[in-house]
Amino acid sequence: MCNIAPVQNWLIASLAATVASFGAVASAIVATNSFWGAGGSPILMIIAGAMAGLAILFLSLAINALNTFCQCLQGRCANPCSNLLQTLQAIKAVLGAQALACFAAAGIAWIPWVGAAPMYVIITALVVLIVLLTIAFVLLNTLSNCAQAAPAGSGPGPGPGGIPT
Repeated sequence: MCNIAPVQNWLIASLAATVASFGAVASAIVATNSFWGAGGSPILMIIAGAMAGLAILFLSLAINALNTFCQCLQGRCANPCSNLLQTLQAIKAVLGAQALACFAAAGIAWIPWVGAAPMYVIITALVVLIVLLTIAFVLLNTLSNCAQAAPAGSGPGPGPGGIPT
């Protein structure tokens, strides 16, 4: 029996790390918008970047688990496998940009009020990423339903990387 639980678990971990990154950026915005707290903003932005990097790691592990799951399906549910894979790869790419943006913003985060400008862009993108990760759970549910409904042995065999063609 194919096990989709590892994919789900790594997605949950990635969502948690992304939410933690959001929290760190929100805290950095509050800190930099107060004259006395601005000095702590760079550390918060570095933490936000590290959390985004951790989310990328967890997404990589989710993609590996997804490849294993889709190989186990032996070609069944090719479209749901492909949809989820492409979504996770896109989220991973954008999280990479977010991590770099967090580290870059740390350089000016200590300047009261001025340092918040890039943080507003970063936090907006993190909200979008959290929504996209939520959509990934919907796609995961669709894949799980397909895997339970599809009879064994139906459909073509897996393509390169274990993802059905």
